Amino acid sequence: MQTSMISLNRNNYQTYLFVGLCWLFPITIVSLTIGPVQWLNQWATQHHWSANYRFTGLIILTLIIALSIVFLTKYTTRLLFQTQEISSPIHKGLWIFLTLSCIASLSWLVYKPELFNAISQSLAYIPLR
Repeated sequence: MQTSMISLNRNNYQTYLFVGLCWLFPITIVSLTIGPVQWLNQWATQHHWSANYRFTGLIILTLIIALSIVFLTKYTTRLLFQTQEISSPIHKGLWIFLTLSCIASLSWLVYKPELFNAISQSLAYIPLR
């Protein structure tokens, strides 16, 4: 079975955009509220990191999260385009999962506005240059 590289063009950029946003919203909301940014803050506080170390840690963590979102978007979009039958359960299930995860994360922000305070507090511990 030969796999061909799927390139971004006029016919599929909407799919890339939609899949990317469906991965972007849940991953960033979780990482800013209860995930890696909080872990970095706790670790830095416990080990008395300086402002430069905290800032460097935030930059590295941001790059890792961004690269994981790009990888997930590319892999998921490739999987969606390589599915032979549009009516296959994997194809439908993937679309449903992506859509529901995006809706759930955005509704979590809408119905729990205190998350904005949690996000701003988690970022306040990391000094910007």
